[in-house]
Amino acid sequence: MKRSILMVFILLLSLLAACTAALPAEPMEHKTLIPKLPGGLTQTVSVEQPAVIAARNALAVNRGIDAATIQLIGMDPVDWTNSCLDVQVTGQACEQVMTPGYRLIFDISGEQVEYRTNLAGDVVMEAKLESQGSLPNAVLLTRVQASETWLIPAEQFQLIHLDEVEWSNGCLGVEKPEVGCTDIIVPGYRIILEAQGYRYEYHTDLLGEVIVEAAAQQPTLGDPQLVWQGGEEACRIAHINERGMDYGSCEGILPVVLFTEPQRSVELLNLLNSYTTFTAQTSAGLVEFMGKVQELASPVEQRAVAEWAAAIVSSYMDFDQEAGIGFQWKRKGGIAGLCDELVVFASGFAEASSCKGNDGSLGKFRLTSGQLEIMYGWLDHFEPFTYEESDQAVADAMTRLVKFNGRGVAEATQADRAAILLMADDLFSQIP
Repeated sequence: MKRSILMVFILLLSLLAACTAALPAEPMEHKTLIPKLPGGLTQTVSVEQPAVIAARNALAVNRGIDAATIQLIGMDPVDWTNSCLDVQVTGQACEQVMTPGYRLIFDISGEQVEYRTNLAGDVVMEAKLESQGSLPNAVLLTRVQASETWLIPAEQFQLIHLDEVEWSNGCLGVEKPEVGCTDIIVPGYRIILEAQGYRYEYHTDLLGEVIVEAAAQQPTLGDPQLVWQGGEEACRIAHINERGMDYGSCEGILPVVLFTEPQRSVELLNLLNSYTTFTAQTSAGLVEFMGKVQELASPVEQRAVAEWAAAIVSSYMDFDQEAGIGFQWKRKGGIAGLCDELVVFASGFAEASSCKGNDGSLGKFRLTSGQLEIMYGWLDHFEPFTYEESDQAVADAMTRLVKFNGRGVAEATQADRAAILLMADDLFSQIP
């Protein structure tokens, strides 16, 4: 009997244990631990902008490295002047539209790399950034001085251009009333930097032992697309892009001017989309041209680019609004009472207009390479003259006149003058 009771008791215990195991376990309380920072602050996560993430990822893929090893050390908002973010890409057409975005500077184990983006980060371009080892020590020291003066990190000062200059005195082209200048030629550099939307010009000696701030917080221009140097009596220089230019004496301070009229920008864009990159010494000056296509410029076309830059500089420095005009043509009268004009520039650009009523411009175009060659032959050979022809009609006579701005010393014959007048007639008939 006792044995039967014991067996029943054991059986009941087994059933109770099985039921207990089948019951669901009590839910555990899961808590996310947030690290505490001094002062009761909690740690926050920094979310990078899409443009930074896109540029870092592109750089990582390009270099075949982990994106986590790439450090962002500089970021400037920039209004790029075209859809290529002002990066010159051979054979790539760029839409000329203002593109807001960023200039980003990344560090990879001491190497600085520049990337450019639009605001959304769906357009990313790598820009060439000079390595520290390839720059003169004067540039590195100038960046340090600029950083100390303007309280901007040195790595944010981007080198826009660097010119070797022989300063005419110890003031390095920056003369002040209260400072005496030693009368000695000092070889050195003109250094143009840009940071946080402003432009800074410095003059130095070769070693960077003397650094003089020439101009500060000027409007930013970005990288030049055309560099010109020339001048008949004194050396002049200009760095030009579609936004504007700096210009002046090779040994002086270069003021910045932004193009307020679209004509200059349109003409430069026309040239950039016509020829590939080249450097040439022409009779109109030395020109470094950053073209956007693969078409080679002939020697006369290279001169035309230099003539264009020289005329712009002269218009600002000499206040000469007719600078660069090769010749002007006009016809008036006839039965129809015509009044037409044509201005042909040494750059090869030409504009026709009506002087009758308010008709205004009739069209603009550029001379061909062959036409440029003929015009330059005349400009370089003949002295200036004005020549006029009229028909024999007493009433409603047609008069044609050409004013030629020759640069030579030879006197043009009657046949030469008639040939130039005939070329002007022919050019006017080619108006698009």
